[in-house]
Amino acid sequence: MIFPTSQGVMRCPCCHKTISTTAAYCVHCKAEKRFGPLRRENILYSALGLILALVVSSLLIPLSFWNALFALGGLGVGFVFAQYRFSTDRWICSK
Repeated sequence: MIFPTSQGVMRCPCCHKTISTTAAYCVHCKAEKRFGPLRRENILYSALGLILALVVSSLLIPLSFWNALFALGGLGVGFVFAQYRFSTDRWICSK
């Protein structure tokens, strides 16, 4: 026999207990529903973009003003990548 599922409840992705589909956090395990990147993810991907662009530009051209421009471009690309990478709703499990 198939039982109908309720449209108003779901299981928490962290503790697997029943919560409301519109909940912003789980009352059982305190997991939080987030949209977009966390601050540490923005910083991490921006720093990686900066370092990667700086390394690649220093291999291609001698050290000059252009390396700083490439590094700033890499910083921007890393930031934009973080925005697109984490552009959906997700659950952050509490520690």
